[in-house]
Amino acid sequence: MRDDLSNLRSSIIEVIALQKRAEQQYSQAQAEILKWEKRVKLSLDKGDESLAQEANLTSSPP
Repeated sequence: MRDDLSNLRSSIIEVIALQKRAEQQYSQAQAEILKWEKRVKLSLDKGDESLAQEANLTSSPP
C-alpha cells in the first residue's frame, strides 16, 4: 500500500513537471510566432515583399 502511494506521488510529480515543461515550450513557441509575425509586418510596411516572404518561409516548420 505504501509503495503504491509512493509510486503514485512520484508519477504525479513527474506529470506535473512534464506539464510545466510543455507550457514553457508553448509559451516560447508563441513568442517566436509573434516575433516572426512582427518581422513580416515590418517588411511589408517597408514595401519589401520579398523580405516578408523570406521571413515567413524562415519561420515555417520544415
